[in-house]
Amino acid sequence: MENFFSFNQPYVPIQYYDNIRNYKYSSSDASITYKYIMSPLCNFLVTKFPIWLAPNVITISGFFLNIVYFIVENYYTKFKGGYIPSWACYFCAFCYLLYQILDNIDGKQARRTNSSSALGLLVDHGTDSCTTFFITCCLGAILALMTIHQYILLWIMIIVPFYLNNWEQYITGKMDLPLINGINEGTYIIVFLEVLSGIKGQNFLIETNLSIFGFNVQLNTFMCFIACWAGIFFGVLSVIKVILYQNRDIVISALIDIFPFIFFLLTFASVVYLTDSYFVSEYPQFVIVAFGFQFAKILGILQLAHLTKCRYNPYTFTFVIPNLTLITHSIIYYTRNENKIFNLNVDNLIFIYFVLNFFIWLHFAYFCSEELCNILNINIFSLKKNIGEKKYESLKELEEKEKSDNFGL
Repeated sequence: MENFFSFNQPYVPIQYYDNIRNYKYSSSDASITYKYIMSPLCNFLVTKFPIWLAPNVITISGFFLNIVYFIVENYYTKFKGGYIPSWACYFCAFCYLLYQILDNIDGKQARRTNSSSALGLLVDHGTDSCTTFFITCCLGAILALMTIHQYILLWIMIIVPFYLNNWEQYITGKMDLPLINGINEGTYIIVFLEVLSGIKGQNFLIETNLSIFGFNVQLNTFMCFIACWAGIFFGVLSVIKVILYQNRDIVISALIDIFPFIFFLLTFASVVYLTDSYFVSEYPQFVIVAFGFQFAKILGILQLAHLTKCRYNPYTFTFVIPNLTLITHSIIYYTRNENKIFNLNVDNLIFIYFVLNFFIWLHFAYFCSEELCNILNINIFSLKKNIGEKKYESLKELEEKEKSDNFGL
């Protein structure tokens, strides 16, 4: 894995090649909506896809849907949040639902073509990690959110369970989703809210006030508050499952691996609450995106540690120094009340942070995928003839394959 100064080093050292080649994905999903709605639907739809289509093509197609609705939403909001027309609410709901369907179909296509691999998991979860900030911005705009504090509630709802669920997978070797979870039930709730906003209009979310313990709270803010605590609840479930994990000797070490995420959140909080940033007050979506690419990178390193069975170590120069610089700058700003330190104001630093994080994430996504292709001797967007020798083409065969491999049960 990466060392602190790892600019030209491979993401996967040679001693972990066999772990990559022998990796076998294991998951379970107790969700009722997945069992009776999403899985049967995707099992049917995948049989309509051509057998030569690579699963990663389906994954990337779903990812581009996120980019499309993000562009549409920002055409109206300009990274500020606020109002978008009803048709855009319906469009975003359609794109997000279709993305979730494709996100399920890609794995079924991989099993159907006998081409499941560690690369497929990294691509799938890598695109999902970017979706966390795309959907935060989009849903925030649809709910007519205006302030960074409202967006924070929504973002926590998504990234806390997402990180901790992947961390649980890294520790236990398996991803177990509970009876109700954000991936399945959360999808339908998000789509419902997007459609409802289109029907009722966004003014309904702002003008409707609820009296909570004597305080008047806007409906959209209350929704975000409930969503935030729901996300924390599902994140805590992952922590509890790791604590109860059979191999208790690794529990303390496992809990330490949450610290990079906490360090990341502290950096975000220091910028938001200790500075007087123009970006934070006027362009909350931009701040979410700037930090979102950092989140996507550390999540990718966590996934790679799971695939290679090596120690999770995100403490590289490109992770520690930018975050430490922002924290230091924010503390000095707060204590000295100066808007320019080291001849850079906080907004310049945030913009540099965004550019740096984007290219760091892009470097990881491209070169790590290339390394896995070479290790596994496969192509990322096409199937080799010798991979798909046994194909599960019928709906019945696919369902039996899933049961035997313990997928979606």
